[in-house]
Amino acid sequence: MGTYLIQLVLGVNHYNNHNYQDAITDLSAILTVYPSHVSIKLTLIEALIKAFQENEKR
Repeated sequence: MGTYLIQLVLGVNHYNNHNYQDAITDLSAILTVYPSHVSIKLTLIEALIKAFQENEKR
């Protein structure tokens, strides 16, 4: 597996495990390599929203 693919898988796994800050970090990095990838953008937006919602609860 290529480095970028591993980072993408890690980002999605972080998101699925509710580790939104880690997902944001990995997905943001991979988005610089694939800036037009719609699924990466959508997952990143969802992670940003979830992280915001978690911070609002505190």
